[in-house]
Amino acid sequence: MPPVSDTDRFVDLRLLAAADRPPRLLAVLEALVPGDEATIIVDHDPVSLRRQVDIVHPGRFDWHRLEDGPDLWRTVARRRPATTCCGSCGG
Repeated sequence: MPPVSDTDRFVDLRLLAAADRPPRLLAVLEALVPGDEATIIVDHDPVSLRRQVDIVHPGRFDWHRLEDGPDLWRTVARRRPATTCCGSCGG
């Protein structure tokens, strides 16, 4: 998969219909390599979008809010480094 362009790192979901927002966000986040981040812009609290991403990719992204409404929310999602440990050994 090609690297994410700087343009794709800023995802303004306000311009999309509600049903189109989660698939677009997932596509952008899935294209990130570990350590990369994307800024997400929405017109509502993005907690539901984050939950949807976490269902598909639990623990893969760190989230940091930059702006909390009331008209605009900006959040950064950063892809965590891949881990090779499944955690089952307790080590």
